[in-house]
Amino acid sequence: MIDLLSNQVKAWDESKLCKLVIGRGTGRAFCAGGDVKAVPEKQPAALEFFRKANFTLATLRKPYVALMDGITMGGGVGLAIGAPFRIATETSQFAMPETKIGYCPDVGATYFLPRLDGELGTYLALTSNVIKARSIVDFGLATHYVPQRRLPALLTALSSLAEPSADAINRTIEEHSAEISPEDPPSSYVGERRRVLDLCFSHNRVESIIEELKNVAGSIESQAQWANETVAAMEARSPTSLRVALEAVRRGKHMELADALQMEMGIATAFCTGASPDFVTGESIIEAAVKGSLPGSGSFALTRAELIASFEQKHGRKVGLRQKIEDTIDRKCKVKDGYLKWTG
Repeated sequence: MIDLLSNQVKAWDESKLCKLVIGRGTGRAFCAGGDVKAVPEKQPAALEFFRKANFTLATLRKPYVALMDGITMGGGVGLAIGAPFRIATETSQFAMPETKIGYCPDVGATYFLPRLDGELGTYLALTSNVIKARSIVDFGLATHYVPQRRLPALLTALSSLAEPSADAINRTIEEHSAEISPEDPPSSYVGERRRVLDLCFSHNRVESIIEELKNVAGSIESQAQWANETVAAMEARSPTSLRVALEAVRRGKHMELADALQMEMGIATAFCTGASPDFVTGESIIEAAVKGSLPGSGSFALTRAELIASFEQKHGRKVGLRQKIEDTIDRKCKVKDGYLKWTG
């Protein structure tokens, strides 16, 4: 199936008749991964395929929209993350679950995870935790949030575009997006939670991350449960996988996509050929079961309202944009004489 998909994508990209590529799944998932089962026994061909397929999707010349409706995990992430337009719904679930099975995040994860805001990518890479619905947009892994019931109308509208430019596609998706209402539960990864997450996962040693989480559990009551649960999750993961994943994410931050994919191929080869027994054991178990310095005053200083207005003028009133800006201001700025000052 993967070979057919790769060939078809190339054909679409080269076709003069194809103006827009839309990726979607059937049933309850966009793509739930599950591709690791055959990797150890078909290692050379499988690894080379995934490297080429993920690079092809990430470098399409045609506009690409990925409907991340339902489960999008592991290999499924590789099919979606390269799309300039990635749509989450209320049923969306995202994870890179590799450390659960003694493996390391791949499909370009070492490239895109470290480019998420703060240490969100490091957190996802090490914990394998699942994030859902609007949180996928908050993390920057999806670009838009569209209720599932609106997807048929959205698909019709996208398919009807005579000239599907990036601006036209974005406007069309925005027209079908849902506003955040007061009844919607707040994101779990803003405010104090984000501050301690970035603090804990900024370390370059797994032991230091766990130690920092334990310090948070003992000193910040409001975050104690989250910190303890995160420690428990990490201690249940393969120690080898955690260390390799952390190093790969740190290195991937400074790599181009092609180089990160090549690094992942080398890591996968090592896991599959016995550098660590954790991967084969793990998959068998599954088979069985504002940077710079904003001045505090002066002609270049901005108030909170001015900063938000400047972003909305440039990017439009995109759903979730204001909330993202406000959370960043709360975490990264302080107010001096009515103006924002970047504190980092």
